[in-house]
Amino acid sequence: MMSLPTRRWLRQLVRLYTLHFPMEKGKGRLVHILRHWLISEEPLIVRVGSGYWMKLDLADYVQRCIYFFGYYEAPLAHYIVSLLRPGMVFVDVGAHVGQYTLLSSQAVGAGGRVFAFEPEPRNFERLITNIHLNGFTNVEAHNCAIADFVGESSFYLEQPLKKDNANWGVYSLHRKAEWMQYQEIQVSVTTLDSVLSSAKRVDVIKVDVEGAELLVFRGAENSEEVSSRAYFRG
Repeated sequence: MMSLPTRRWLRQLVRLYTLHFPMEKGKGRLVHILRHWLISEEPLIVRVGSGYWMKLDLADYVQRCIYFFGYYEAPLAHYIVSLLRPGMVFVDVGAHVGQYTLLSSQAVGAGGRVFAFEPEPRNFERLITNIHLNGFTNVEAHNCAIADFVGESSFYLEQPLKKDNANWGVYSLHRKAEWMQYQEIQVSVTTLDSVLSSAKRVDVIKVDVEGAELLVFRGAENSEEVSSRAYFRG
């Protein structure tokens, strides 16, 4: 069994390579192969992306990507940022642990606003931690799902077959397949119409809700601006 100091050394060495070595080919495969030895016992606080801080649990695939590559799906993250300007309003539906929330908070600045929605309790707690780590004050975070009704609903947490292969982002209001293992919890649900009444406009919205995108926009019928610049990642 690899000792903790050796794991720490290996993790730092691999991160140095994935972040700074110019040839991209093979980096993802390397992290995947070594993931069992790269996962830390405790979450790590590191500077990532465009210079913000995040507390990351490397057992989660998305957070592991952020740790080793700076971003999860970097081209898409850069595209979202390219749409934003100081003073804009950004809505992050399915915020996970906050990559897009933090990126957009930086991009829209003190004169802008960010609304972040994340129903899963563990993800939301980490989202709040990451916002506070950076001292961002232009973010309004809500621990709820977005759909076309206000109330409560079952929420399904897909369970990984292996501890080192978890993905905290594949949670949904819908079961994807009967044969998959899920943990069912109850979460609060609201609509964009209900929570965006204080926003005079919405400039850009990112929606990543694992197949429930239609429900999100059914609940935004009175907010015509919401769908004007929408980015889906389902």
